[in-house]
Amino acid sequence: MRTLAALPLALAAVACSSSTGDFPELGVRPIESRGDEVQGPPPSTATADPAVAARARAIAAESADAGAAFDAALPVARAKAARAGPAGSETWIEAQLALTALDQARARTVSGLAEIDRLLVAEYAANRPVAPETAAVATELQVRAEQQAQAIEAVKESLAR
Repeated sequence: MRTLAALPLALAAVACSSSTGDFPELGVRPIESRGDEVQGPPPSTATADPAVAARARAIAAESADAGAAFDAALPVARAKAARAGPAGSETWIEAQLALTALDQARARTVSGLAEIDRLLVAEYAANRPVAPETAAVATELQVRAEQQAQAIEAVKESLAR
């Protein structure tokens, strides 16, 4: 019985003993002494594709038309939302239809934004630089789409009151 009680103590003592084998050095390894500078890809010698820039200009023109349609529909929607009656009334339905027209005009802007995004992805995938004009169109469309979304939300909020 005593030997059974001493067995765990003996096993613990054996586990604490060390061997005389070779252990790895704990000093700084060569990989740890390197700097953390990240090397970028080598500079590209490719030039921006003029066809992509031309398509971006066409998208910008189409989106400008969509923006004009949105700008024309916005005051109408605001006015109808301001004089809308309770939910389900004739004036409320008219305001909802005006809101739908706003959504349709914004959809054209968002469609142009999606198309310009596809162009940008294709340029990046081909490792070609993006023309500044194309990047500017993408930024312009993004800003316009966000402004239109905010305007639609404002009309929805005024309609909900």
